[in-house]
Amino acid sequence: MTIKKRVPVNLSVGGIMYNAFYTGQYTADLYLDPQRQYNTALWTCEAVGTDDSPGYGIQNSTLWDFGGELVFSRKEKVTYSMGKELIVQTPDDIEKLKLPNLETAPAFQYEIQFNDIQIANGKKVVCQAGSMLEHMQQLAGTKNVLRWLVKHPEQMHVFYRKITDYLCAKIDYKIERYGASNLSLMGTYQLDNDMMISRKIFEKMSLPYIIEIHDRFVDAGICGWLIHLCGDHRKSLHYWLEEIRIPKHTAFWIGTEMDIEKTAKLIGDQHAISGNLANTLIQTGSPQELYDETKELVLKMKHHAGGFILRPDCSLTVKAPPANLYAIVKACREFGDFE
Repeated sequence: MTIKKRVPVNLSVGGIMYNAFYTGQYTADLYLDPQRQYNTALWTCEAVGTDDSPGYGIQNSTLWDFGGELVFSRKEKVTYSMGKELIVQTPDDIEKLKLPNLETAPAFQYEIQFNDIQIANGKKVVCQAGSMLEHMQQLAGTKNVLRWLVKHPEQMHVFYRKITDYLCAKIDYKIERYGASNLSLMGTYQLDNDMMISRKIFEKMSLPYIIEIHDRFVDAGICGWLIHLCGDHRKSLHYWLEEIRIPKHTAFWIGTEMDIEKTAKLIGDQHAISGNLANTLIQTGSPQELYDETKELVLKMKHHAGGFILRPDCSLTVKAPPANLYAIVKACREFGDFE
């Protein structure tokens, strides 16, 4: 008897931003009440019909943990938590940064509350494993981070060291609390793409710390990994395949800047490919357009031997019309079966 499988649909509807939009709640209430976020996100995931689980993440959480101040606005229902001001204004400020005490770090403790709820409900906990630049920009701003990579590389290595230590401490804390088998790791590499920094800078600055994190937590026994290569990473993909340790069945989530068929062939049969419906189409297209686009993508990719997971090209647009998400799920259910 042949067992049929079906392409998973992960649209991240269980995250705080889209959950707030879909259920008409204030993001501020969901940020600061992990139980409420979990409970309402269950309804959102079921209503949309995806394979998502409830998720949690405070925007600019690293800034808050390092002593910065966040604003949870209620002027609009759906809005990011924003930092009042950057706490790293000059390269000299990097040396002054002190690693947070995780027992009192506010964003991390809210995260732990949510993780406890996940574990109690038989879910795995997702940990952030990069990129370091994404966390640096919360403290210093994108323009400063990109400028200092060129003009102040020595001080930026100190910055990389501190952020790497912070991320590792968070993961170690969760390994001790939940066990490595209950964790999965996700790295999002937006500022490390070919459009933002040169390959030379990536190799000298980012790569050593990515290798360190992967070596450390592959050895720790964490098997589930999701690598979001946001933007164009074609010139740096070989680093991921040749120099960075990644367990079998790692999922590579790519955007529309990279051809999904070509990328799937490059990563090979041991890894899954994930993506890459355009958020612009999800937000502005018609349900029929989304149905047709999803059908084409699913039929093209569902037989990739390493597995295929249907996702948007990046985090789901907050303004995704529910009818368009219905069209995506419908097309995937109708054409996503395979043997």
